[in-house]
Amino acid sequence: MTRLLSLFIALVAFAAAVEGATFDEVFGSAGVTAVSGNGGLTVGVDASGRVVSCQWPGPGRFDQVTCLTASDRDVPPLWHGLHWGVSMRGETRWLSEGGSSLEQRRMAQGVPVIITAKSIGEDGVLARQTLFVHPHLDVLVTRLEVEGPEPTSALHFFANFTPCTRLIPELPLADWALDAFNDFAVFADADAGIVTHFRPAAPSRRDWERARELAARDAGPDAWQGFRDGTWIAYAAANPPSAVILGDETALGDDAGLKFPENDVGRGGATGQCYSAVTLTPEPLGAGWCATVFVAFGPNAAETRRLLADARRQGYNTLRDQTAASWSARLARTRAAESLSTDRAAALHDALATLLMAADRTHGAIVRAPVTQPPLALDWPRHGAWINLALDTAGFPETVERHLWFLAGTIRRTPAPGRPIGSLPAACYGDGTEAAPRAVLDADAAAWFAASVWRHGMLVGPAERTAFFESLWPDVTLCADFLARWSRGPFGEPPPTFDPAILRDRASLESLLAFYLGIESAAHMAADIDAPLPAPWEQQQRQLQSAIQLRLARLDTPEAWPMGLGPWLDAVLPAEHWLRKPMRLGGVSWTPLSDQTTGIPEPAPEAGLDALDAAFTVLRLIGTDPRTGR
Repeated sequence: MTRLLSLFIALVAFAAAVEGATFDEVFGSAGVTAVSGNGGLTVGVDASGRVVSCQWPGPGRFDQVTCLTASDRDVPPLWHGLHWGVSMRGETRWLSEGGSSLEQRRMAQGVPVIITAKSIGEDGVLARQTLFVHPHLDVLVTRLEVEGPEPTSALHFFANFTPCTRLIPELPLADWALDAFNDFAVFADADAGIVTHFRPAAPSRRDWERARELAARDAGPDAWQGFRDGTWIAYAAANPPSAVILGDETALGDDAGLKFPENDVGRGGATGQCYSAVTLTPEPLGAGWCATVFVAFGPNAAETRRLLADARRQGYNTLRDQTAASWSARLARTRAAESLSTDRAAALHDALATLLMAADRTHGAIVRAPVTQPPLALDWPRHGAWINLALDTAGFPETVERHLWFLAGTIRRTPAPGRPIGSLPAACYGDGTEAAPRAVLDADAAAWFAASVWRHGMLVGPAERTAFFESLWPDVTLCADFLARWSRGPFGEPPPTFDPAILRDRASLESLLAFYLGIESAAHMAADIDAPLPAPWEQQQRQLQSAIQLRLARLDTPEAWPMGLGPWLDAVLPAEHWLRKPMRLGGVSWTPLSDQTTGIPEPAPEAGLDALDAAFTVLRLIGTDPRTGR
């Protein structure tokens, strides 16, 4: 029963992740409105500025913060996520509740320094949070600035980190939906002003017993730092806190108030589902006050303390300026922005930043969206081809090549039920672990991989192109062999493949065209490297042509043509090809693909977080052909 329930949840998650609509209705949404990341540490905030999504060591890896909403609740409980509070007149006002957001924006075009400003209460108090992830250090920086008619007595920073060190294959929900099984312990170092949440890799029963014993006797930080590597998250303010709270989140209700004792640095540590909070004495800044917190992520205590020391030494202004300069220089590689209007250039830079933050710096994966809830922080090969095309067009071929090598590593090389040789997972985590249940076979993924390899190779000169094709030829051959044999019927049509929109398999014209596209791309590569074209591929090409012509003849209107494949088929079909000539089938006149619209889907209105929508934005702004810009 447990396995069946897990499979059902995973299937619903996958369906909603692709369709982008029903998942929030079933499981609730974290409401992420902006993201900042460096390809390793990736953080998402909601409209109030509260951190509600946090992945490390990559955008497709572990969720490191507790934040889960119910479908009937507008905002998470007070004790979820990371957020600021302001004490005035003896009352603590949390930025995540009440008040009204005035604005949330990036510091500059494409620069993921997120500024959230809002009013608090009715006393004319204005709060402005600036949050960013450093481009080269796994450090999150968050500063709160407050202005009001009365002095601010204290600022509070609350953190419910849930250090995670595991992902469950075929169940892409475990790192955020099963927070109770992911947390471990928190401890404070009063002398250094550092609070550390951590979880060793695969903690044993002995580890748990040791942690409980240390918490029971209020052990010092030296005793806690002896645990082995895993996920370690340490934070500290620019100045030491005046109070620290370490507690058990299970003791907090949805509406529980957090009480902050004065001049109390807290006990040594806590275990299980832990949270922490610190009280900070605000520093004068202009007409108001401010406080800054640095959060470091690393594999052990020594690394996080080193990163914190470096961040505190450099300071907020230096780290912010480094982040802005690094991103501005990176995005300036896209020369196409120079010919666009200001608004369109801003949209292009924002979309490119989304794509680059979705790329895992270690493994090369590119996730659909760097947000853990709903579980879109997965690499989907069928979407990756569009993302690769956009990055190639924008001038980031090295990111595409790393992505293609990552995908090549996920190709199945040994047969298993639901996993035929030459197929790819429907989706996988950032380290290549399969995330899709084995009942989900996306046969089209192999075709999209082959097409993406061919399209990327068209960027470089003949010698480099041949070397690139030869390096990936064994992987492309596996995929093309799969596409050639995965067929049925007199015309070699592919069997029905999983359609996430209806939670079951179905046959479609899109799959026919994708299979043809994949084999045709492989055939082009074979000609380029002077490799023989296997007879099964040639036979499948002819059969697929006949099957496509038959399906076209059954269409009632040209609008039924799956235009999304237009740019891809244009790239692999010679001008004299049957599909490029004007023809009449079934009483409908068809024009060559090159004379039709590009077929790039319109991005969703809220395209700021979704890498696929960001790819469509890039392609609509600067074209689809990385060589000509058409």
